[in-house]
Amino acid sequence: MLTEITKDSLVDIVKNLLNNPEMSIGNYLLNGYRIQISKYKESGNDRYKRLYNKRRDNNLCIYCGKELDTEKRLCSKCDLKIDKKRWV
Repeated sequence: MLTEITKDSLVDIVKNLLNNPEMSIGNYLLNGYRIQISKYKESGNDRYKRLYNKRRDNNLCIYCGKELDTEKRLCSKCDLKIDKKRWV
């Protein structure tokens, strides 16, 4: 997800990068340039773990990212899709 930012918010992101690097990770758009902040040499497993934890914390479906009403891990559509794969 690309977040459009201003020069002032870029300064805030850099300050946040020094204090809490995990919160600064993301893709940003500034005057038509994409700025990507990520961990160097992070494994794919670590990226997925961080993504799923972030989705769980924000009460989103861990599979598609759809907002959930209850404290479930999957939305009803993804739950049916994954459950169907298990039993085929």
